[in-house]
Amino acid sequence: MSFPLRSRAPAARPLGRSEHAPPDDARALRAVVEGTARPSAVKQVARICYRLAYAALKHRRANRALVGLSYEDWALDCIAELFAQTADGSFPVFERYAAQSEALPSSAADVPPWLRPLVSGAVTDRVFETYGAADPSLARTIRSVKRCARTTEALTLVRRHGTLHVACADAAADDAHGPVMPRERLEARLARVARTGAQTPTLVQAAADLLRTHPAHPPWVPVTALAQAIRAAHVHVQAGASTNVAPGAGPALMRAEAAALIQDVAAAVASEKRRTYVASGKVSAAWYEAYVQGAIRYLEGSYVHPHAAPTQHDALRAAAADACDMPLTRTAYRSDHRAVFEYMVRCIRERFIDRLQAAYGERADS
Repeated sequence: MSFPLRSRAPAARPLGRSEHAPPDDARALRAVVEGTARPSAVKQVARICYRLAYAALKHRRANRALVGLSYEDWALDCIAELFAQTADGSFPVFERYAAQSEALPSSAADVPPWLRPLVSGAVTDRVFETYGAADPSLARTIRSVKRCARTTEALTLVRRHGTLHVACADAAADDAHGPVMPRERLEARLARVARTGAQTPTLVQAAADLLRTHPAHPPWVPVTALAQAIRAAHVHVQAGASTNVAPGAGPALMRAEAAALIQDVAAAVASEKRRTYVASGKVSAAWYEAYVQGAIRYLEGSYVHPHAAPTQHDALRAAAADACDMPLTRTAYRSDHRAVFEYMVRCIRERFIDRLQAAYGERADS
């Protein structure tokens, strides 16, 4: 039996030099930014953006029922406007984004991190546009925030990495000396102002004062995050309202109702997450129950008895002692329990705010 000599086989072309071989991701992205991309390069960049958008939607646990789409279709919907093309073949969104960035990626590995802020901004805008259509009260608050930013001399609206922000008018690009202020911190400050009966313009100004003076965060915040913080601040005040309601003041949420709602929401979230943590063996059943009860203690302290609000560590420590007689040091909390427990608190809190807004949103926005 004879075999053909290897030398008779046609020589393979170096990878990437064939006219049919796709360019690497960095070269494809550069071609899109410069407006010289062939359809194959555009598709290559679109696939990367799609994967980033899909991951962002899954991470957010965005509510697909609001749009009636799968995450796959919703991800495509989110990135569609990024690839809007002019008659001369350029992509304005990518051009503007590249102009705001220091340099284009030089390797394929650098492309996803470079694109992530752009895609994340597009996903955020699309998700909140969808939520706004399904949640008119949030849409109204967002419009009010934008109107205040446009009419207040000390504020302006700027788009950073594809996301619209409220910024102090004298803020410079090099003021980004830390992460954007968390919504919870904004909400805590705005709740104190909201208790005086302040409405959106005053709350936006209070947020601007906080952003301008806080040493750990830059002087800007996404419009949607500020709108959520304002809405949550109103709901926070509503949840802590006393039973003494002035005649004609409308319905108010009683402390007992808030406590019952926290219990209901916590039970629902605990049931949903049990498979993820207990059934998979990541968390013992005893500690999982302590997480749920600790979250209830913490949220009741924040919304029902605000003058006796515990820290998250204290809430979990007390719940662990009651549920299974387990001690919890601060060191053990930080190293072994903090991530999961604070995630549970966030999930229950967000569901609680949504339920409150659904029932009492009109009053909170009035």
